[in-house]
Amino acid sequence: GTASTAPSVTLDKSTFPSISSTSPSQIPSDECTYINQVPILTQDILQVSSSGYYRENFEAWKAFDDPTKATENSTWVSKPKQTPAWIAYDFISYKKITQYSIKHQNGRLTSRAPKDFKFQGWSGSVWVTIDAVTGETGWSSGEERSYEVDSPGFYTKYRLFTTDNNDQRKGNFMISICDLKFKVCEGTASTAPSVTLDKSTFPSISSTSPS
Repeated sequence: GTASTAPSVTLDKSTFPSISSTSPSQIPSDECTYINQVPILTQDILQVSSSGYYRENFEAWKAFDDPTKATENSTWVSKPKQTPAWIAYDFISYKKITQYSIKHQNGRLTSRAPKDFKFQGWSGSVWVTIDAVTGETGWSSGEERSYEVDSPGFYTKYRLFTTDNNDQRKGNFMISICDLKFKVCEGTASTAPSVTLDKSTFPSISSTSPS
């Protein structure tokens, strides 16, 4: 007739006060220092994935290696004629990326620069488009362009999903990226907030004492 198991407690939204993540300060992009969240890679790692690559030495991880070595020999080149072409990085933990930059390099060849693309975050079940860009033309070799994320949120994995390049020849699709950065504004919240539960969170709970 005594309690032999711990009492169950049902938690719902009414148990806690409203908890929300800290939104980035409304800092104009020209006043913000953006910090790349992807570490400089020296070899291929499991966190990097892609739709494919041209051949050996043009693997996806080369887009995340030392940016001072951003040459055509340190470049991700997608698999020929495979549309779309995508490249992803998995942070494992949640990140809120607010800007990304793309640097194109392929010798004098600028037709492999991305023209139409989406920036997406992985929800755990589907890819969510958080930014979309079309009509990016007129690239020069070695040029880097940066883009503000239209609808940033917390995701563990991000990818650049390209559907068209700058080659006018039909079906001749390849993408070349020598440096890809996923960034946040310095001084803003870039990781998901943690919630600490202690005894003060709940009303006093005690088991039934033996008779």
